[in-house]
Amino acid sequence: MVVVTQDIDFSTLLALSGHSSPSLITLRLSVSDPDTVTAKLQEVVSQLEEKLQEGSVVIIEDVTVRVRALPID
Repeated sequence: MVVVTQDIDFSTLLALSGHSSPSLITLRLSVSDPDTVTAKLQEVVSQLEEKLQEGSVVIIEDVTVRVRALPID
């Protein structure tokens, strides 16, 4: 399972929980129209499918994508 959110507090709560799932994608894009968001999600999910299945936090920004494995110490 993967949760997609724009709420940056959600990743903090997941990190503090110590759980290894669900994976989380946090969107921090300057443009949030549906076409831009969909294109970016399709690009990232296809590249990080294995990491998302293992349990990860992914932060998608305009020009960068950060990935951190769960659980976060």
